[in-house]
Amino acid sequence: MGGAVAGAAAGSSGATGSSSRTPPSTALTLPDGSHYTVEVMLGRAVATRAGSPCAQVPVSGRYDVPVTLVVRNTGTSAAPQPPLGLLLEDDPKLPLEVAAIAIQGGACEDFLLTAYTIAPGGELTYVGTVSSASRTSRLVVNLKGQPLAHTSDTRALVVPLI
Repeated sequence: MGGAVAGAAAGSSGATGSSSRTPPSTALTLPDGSHYTVEVMLGRAVATRAGSPCAQVPVSGRYDVPVTLVVRNTGTSAAPQPPLGLLLEDDPKLPLEVAAIAIQGGACEDFLLTAYTIAPGGELTYVGTVSSASRTSRLVVNLKGQPLAHTSDTRALVVPLI
């Protein structure tokens, strides 16, 4: 699957679709003292393959939801990109349900690479798709390598998709 990072510069925006909801966001502080804000913007759910990166044809009765993930460095010095992962919670979960964003190099993944640095006040923006989501699906953004987060976990940003 292909795709590309949308606007990997400060002040960029890569929102696909539109939503009247206020984008969910959370503050994040890593053990090294780096401070971030993580924001998730959702496009309109469609019952066909979304035109956003990483989209797959949804299972019948399910939806593709375009997703934009913005990571802002709110600290006063340059900081490494935080090791964030994307999880999809749903009951029942189907094998074809996928949450993926286009990372550097164009690959579609469910995590961010950490080799990049974000300037103070800068941000990185990624676009992707949650494929085959149901009306009860939730996107969970948490620190990669941590125990799996669930909707009751306060360390994660949990976003209802539809």
